Amino acid sequence: MSAPFQRHESDDTTPAPSTLAQDYDAFVAAKRVATVARGFEPPLPVSSILFPFQADIVRWACRLGCAALFESFGLGKSLQQLELGRQVCAHTGGRFLIVCPLGVRQEFARDAALFRKLVDDEIDCFKIEHNFFIIQSSKKRGPRCADPREGN
Repeated sequence: MSAPFQRHESDDTTPAPSTLAQDYDAFVAAKRVATVARGFEPPLPVSSILFPFQADIVRWACRLGCAALFESFGLGKSLQQLELGRQVCAHTGGRFLIVCPLGVRQEFARDAALFRKLVDDEIDCFKIEHNFFIIQSSKKRGPRCADPREGN
């Protein structure tokens, strides 16, 4: 009779570590989603005011056509978005909308004014809109929209 909790060689059904790694690699590969590039090559030279990594991100976002810039604080997302907007406006001849939190609005407007001075080209697609609706929230009434021009 064997001692309790003693493992017999015949009971060892644990796969070898290399097999587990291969199974996991196959599992991860099956979950991978391929992105389809549906964008365009930047029609204008990317602005030299961007750092090389920022210029690479702008080119990548243009080529991908549908991208988000999930970067840490202080890496220049505002300038990258403005440059991306400049490229899109040059490519489409249309407009580019940037939506940002209310607390970022003034900083973004300042960056846009600086960007406009530093990037001198015929594309003028920057218009900072300050007429917007503020979403207010109240525990009693729930969320509501207030027009700041009406003094609500």
